[in-house]
Amino acid sequence: MDGLKEREPSRAGDLYTAEIGQAVNTVNHQRNAVKLIMARWSAVDPIHYPIILGVSQNDSKSKDVNAVVSMVNTMQTSWIGQSSWVQGYIKGETDWHDLQAHINNLNRFRLLLKVPQANETPAQRTTRRDLQRAYKKAVRIHVAHTQTAAAAELAEVEEEFDDAVEKGEATQTELQEMQDRIQHLTEYQGGLTATNNGPCRNLADVPAVEPYYSQMANNAKFTFWEARWNQDVFVSFLWEFSGVLHYKQNWNDILLRTMFRKKFFWLADVVSQYILEPLKATAVCQSSATRSLVRSSLEFPDNKALAYAEFKRADSLLYPPDHANPPGSHMILWVQGAPSQKMRTRKRARETDGDEEEGRGMANFLRDME
Repeated sequence: MDGLKEREPSRAGDLYTAEIGQAVNTVNHQRNAVKLIMARWSAVDPIHYPIILGVSQNDSKSKDVNAVVSMVNTMQTSWIGQSSWVQGYIKGETDWHDLQAHINNLNRFRLLLKVPQANETPAQRTTRRDLQRAYKKAVRIHVAHTQTAAAAELAEVEEEFDDAVEKGEATQTELQEMQDRIQHLTEYQGGLTATNNGPCRNLADVPAVEPYYSQMANNAKFTFWEARWNQDVFVSFLWEFSGVLHYKQNWNDILLRTMFRKKFFWLADVVSQYILEPLKATAVCQSSATRSLVRSSLEFPDNKALAYAEFKRADSLLYPPDHANPPGSHMILWVQGAPSQKMRTRKRARETDGDEEEGRGMANFLRDME
């Protein structure tokens, strides 16, 4: 965050002294106001922004209603849509976790099969040892696959970085992103290895089954994302609002940092439930099918509409009217510069079905975690 070039911070309420609808009279004002409102209120539907901004079909100083709605939809999609950094990050983190859990569970069976059974016959011992060797081979194959995949992606990113440096067209931010990806992939050059090895002389020594992300309890999911929440994730999550939000000051404001943290955790969980898990289930079932006709007919549709609808409920679920310490309106956010100053938004590029009660359970958990 130290590398960010931000103007002096101010409360939004100190800059936007008039009502938004009265102060917004240019396209640039509209864009900045949309960023401010969207960063705070996930519940506002795109069709309501023209009313909030005071835009009418006859206003010659502003875009018409349809243009404003289109701008809001584009910004929202860029922020949390399927090709956004946010969803790419959520998918990457849950995929790596699930792959590690899968390798550990395969290794668990290997360790389990090391333990002799009571009154085991020679034939049973032979069968057990054959299965143990089969699981050992499966672990080795999975480790090799992750090693090959990490090496291939690392080579691709390094080539992309070298080309960007040679052409000199990439921004410093884009170059830093590539370097971050290179550093991340370098950690997996040796592949994912089992992390649950140890002496296993009896059944009590056998490690427990490791849950996949979709199988985690709410407190475990919270711990999972809490371990990943840092300044880089905070800035990346809110990068769509660059030029308006003052990242350092919002991060240092504990009340606002907590609000954004809860929203990110909530978004990560609903995206995983309603978008990523159906896609993973489809891929697993298709890879297991032996007939092409069966493979082509296997598909678990994702539910993007429900995922985004659940994210819109974040404000009301996480901060209900009786909440003891609500963060306040969008006017409490820390912003930089003046609302009239032209601000350019730069993108940060990045290449289990839950029911409603499960979703509420996660929201209740997040709401109680201050």
